[in-house]
Amino acid sequence: RSFYNGLAAGEMYPRWEEDTNRGFGAPTMSYYPPGVYYITSAFYAVTRDWLRTLLDAHLVIMIAAAAAVYIYARRVMGRASAIAVMAAYIFLPYHTLDMYHRGAMAELLVFVWMPLMLLFGEELMRVPSLAIREKSVIFSLVGLAATYGAFLWSHPPTAYQFTLGFGVYVLVLAVWRKEWKGLIAVGVAMTLGIGLAA
Repeated sequence: RSFYNGLAAGEMYPRWEEDTNRGFGAPTMSYYPPGVYYITSAFYAVTRDWLRTLLDAHLVIMIAAAAAVYIYARRVMGRASAIAVMAAYIFLPYHTLDMYHRGAMAELLVFVWMPLMLLFGEELMRVPSLAIREKSVIFSLVGLAATYGAFLWSHPPTAYQFTLGFGVYVLVLAVWRKEWKGLIAVGVAMTLGIGLAA
């Protein structure tokens, strides 16, 4: 609510939490990115109801996460298998615990970005077999940069952990395939993502 009020007051990146300290307020530290606050503020601007905003935001985030993992899985699986992966991804205990018990919307949002990062990263790891100017390579480069930037703006602890795992994954792919151009392309995209998040 305070973030929305800051946006309504004309601030692009609100830094004051007016509801804390019994209404005296407090500064919001920059180490926790506001991705989910922009999303909920956009929903509130439409619904004008905070309860509806939270319900709608949860629903849209879950649908986006389901769609992202389905698209990623569908590349290598049949339709039924990809649907099973999607259902498992959405209904596994950690994911549902985030939504129903903890209400960790920022952490819930990262479930959208992880499959998309894998999708674009794997496409970039095929760079040596593609011309660098092909539209699919540029699309994957921009896609990885945008999803990684959004990831960093969503939930930093999960982003840092996944970055380590993702980095090891693409490094192993590069060593296994003996293809380094793809690794460089992934590094460039992630650097651009960091720049976008900054």
